[in-house]
Amino acid sequence: MSDSSETTETDGKSQGVPPLFLLAGFLVAGTAGSAYFVMPDGPQATTVSSTLTIPIVAPPLEVATQSVEQIDPETARLNKLVVGSWKQDFYGERTLTVKDDGTATMVIRPGGVFALGFGEKIDLTMFWSVKDGHLDYGVNGGAPADKVKLAASTWGDHWVEKIVKLDETTLDLLSVDGSSHSIWERVPSE
Repeated sequence: MSDSSETTETDGKSQGVPPLFLLAGFLVAGTAGSAYFVMPDGPQATTVSSTLTIPIVAPPLEVATQSVEQIDPETARLNKLVVGSWKQDFYGERTLTVKDDGTATMVIRPGGVFALGFGEKIDLTMFWSVKDGHLDYGVNGGAPADKVKLAASTWGDHWVEKIVKLDETTLDLLSVDGSSHSIWERVPSE
């Protein structure tokens, strides 16, 4: 650590630096690396220069002691099986592509009179997760924005449905109130 301070002389008199200003200079120097002050004192001026070197000591590394949340075998199986592309006919054709990172996309090609209100295609960006035998999924964006908003107000934008059947060919979801099934067929890989 090195310190230096100097005073200038004006009119042949030595001007001392008040201790409070020196302390402030050292504090600033400790955080910024160095400081340079010119403090006016009537017609005279006092200049203080200071450099303070503080070694940087890294804190000790902390070792994570908490374990990563364990997924039960059934949820792991369902997570693996749901990944892929699925199709269904529901007011037109829908293709749901589920990715293993918790994201999904859906392309909706409205049919019949729904094509008049929704246009020929809506692209949705989505999220999903499996928990306690249920698929929790929803919409978090898409295009065209006005049609995504209209679709959300018509069909909703977030669902939690019981997985009734999930295998290599079929995804059968039951609404929480038990009133409707949403059945999807897997799109064969090319």
